[in-house]
Amino acid sequence: MSHPSASVDPRVSIVIPVYNGANYLAQAIDSALAQTYPHCEVIVVNDGSQDGGQTERIARAYGSRIRYIRQANGGVASALNLGLSVMRGSFFSWLSHDDLYEPRKIELQLALMAASPGEDMVVYADYRLFSDDGRHTDICLHDTSPQGFRWRLACRSNINGCTLLIPARLLHAAGGFVAALRTTQDYELWFRLAARHRFVHLPEVLVAARCHPQQGIFTQSRLARHECQVMHAAFARDLRDEDLPITQALGPGRLYAGLAQSFWKRGFPDAAKIAQGRAATHGVGRFTLHLGYLTGTLYHLIARCLPGWLDPTQRAKLRQWMQAVAKRPAR
Repeated sequence: MSHPSASVDPRVSIVIPVYNGANYLAQAIDSALAQTYPHCEVIVVNDGSQDGGQTERIARAYGSRIRYIRQANGGVASALNLGLSVMRGSFFSWLSHDDLYEPRKIELQLALMAASPGEDMVVYADYRLFSDDGRHTDICLHDTSPQGFRWRLACRSNINGCTLLIPARLLHAAGGFVAALRTTQDYELWFRLAARHRFVHLPEVLVAARCHPQQGIFTQSRLARHECQVMHAAFARDLRDEDLPITQALGPGRLYAGLAQSFWKRGFPDAAKIAQGRAATHGVGRFTLHLGYLTGTLYHLIARCLPGWLDPTQRAKLRQWMQAVAKRPAR
């Protein structure tokens, strides 16, 4: 069998999991069908919606232009796994029912993959946060070497899973998403995949991610917090020295110390303590680690005190400004 990336015109499967998504589903499907790359199939997986059939009617209205599947409610990971099991494409692309693809999303990512024929890689991209009242901000990721992607995933929670394009066989080999995870199924899988395969950044805004009160991060906030605590502690334990973006100026000790500080900033104390212990084994002193704890927890307290009237797009802009100020060299 030929390697998927070697196909002249490989098929791409765009999988859209949806639960009670009648308000936004049609827009997501339209953006998937509007891809400039012609060899796409769109699979909508109805995850047991309980909305009087509204979601199903919207999906079925597209007829043969999409494939529609319904399952009992099992969560996003379960729905994505079902899509993965029935897809006919060589590449997998996830689209949330409330998000949108830019028209050239698939075309540009396949072109980047074609530049490295014969290599299994995952391509991710920048994205735009937007709300229905017209507010928006672009999240342009700082370029990270593929070697340092796992460190980046642990250090910064700003990769959007819908920007990824993944060879299907990598997902099958990894066993797909962990269905028991309701909110962290994406990062957990990316971390596992990145241990074996390169994640390459395409510096283009290719996805528009909608912010609204019905998102799982808000409706399941307590569960999300718990799953994030467990996941980041596992990241801190499982990260390998060869996963670090080591330079002449930044050795393993400083990188683990920076990782610990980032965990303190985001309120993940168990992960922070593990990362601090790993920094200490590389010779980082107690004073430096304690300073990271103080500055990180102060940042976290400020972030928690952000006014409640700031929507996610405004909070993202403020976060970007705070990070820029923190990195600004002293005069």
